[in-house]
Amino acid sequence: MSCAAVKTTAPSVHSSAKPDATVNPCTLCAPLGAALATAGVRGAIPLLHGAQGCATYIRRYLISHFREPMDVASSSFGEAQTVFGGEDNLGRALDNVLKQYRPELVTVATTCLAETIGDDVPLLLTRYRTRTGSALPLVHAATPSYKDGTSRGSIPWCTPWSKSLACDQGTPLRAVNLLPPLVSPADLPPPP
Repeated sequence: MSCAAVKTTAPSVHSSAKPDATVNPCTLCAPLGAALATAGVRGAIPLLHGAQGCATYIRRYLISHFREPMDVASSSFGEAQTVFGGEDNLGRALDNVLKQYRPELVTVATTCLAETIGDDVPLLLTRYRTRTGSALPLVHAATPSYKDGTSRGSIPWCTPWSKSLACDQGTPLRAVNLLPPLVSPADLPPPP
């Protein structure tokens, strides 16, 4: 068959004023939701237990979104931690955060890598507290992106925050805290 005998058709191009669908890749990152939720707590620093790239991506996204600096710490996994676990890196990361920032609270969110290899972060945090004698509140939640996205990344924090920060002292306030998932104007439909 010769080339002249092959009929070709031009590909059809769909043009529309409105795209059929859009996907914001940032909505797929649960640790991003955890870091964003942490940003709303005075004196808190988010620490991502996993690869450095995760923290870099989230830091870059938050800085470009809010147009101001934001700190996101990382336990900075490498190949060895991927195989043998990240306990030593988590301890060093916590030491660095405590020394540099003197936070009132550290939230430890796990990334996909830490969850996939099975790091037992509650156990690692207990060992860290025992070894250092630190009384600083360390709140942990599992936030792998393959389980939930950004908007759901903030939800796992509600119970750990309540358990670690609530106290039975003083007069109870007649107030309610609303902890919505990540919502932006882009999530709302345009007015009719």
